[in-house]
Amino acid sequence: MKLGIIGSSENEIMPFVKCISDAKTVSTAMLKFYDGVYKNINVVALYCGVCKVNAAIATQVLIDKFDVFQELDYKYPLIADKKATKWLENNLILNLN
Repeated sequence: MKLGIIGSSENEIMPFVKCISDAKTVSTAMLKFYDGVYKNINVVALYCGVCKVNAAIATQVLIDKFDVFQELDYKYPLIADKKATKWLENNLILNLN
């Protein structure tokens, strides 16, 4: 099982995607998914655009195609890589423990 991470823009999610090891890019439903491992946690990250319908579609694809067990909304717009990674680490720890 995997953790799904959704951001609304490329600027939000790409700092995290750079930290994913063994990342594979999978395109489906007009979305680009980044599937890999982050700190021994299987993750799938993507950006879906601004709109709750887009987020709902992305969430459903994460469940159906990637067997995601938990989804985390990545809501940290336009920040430096270190700060974004720290925010994500804190939320992963809170959500997975």
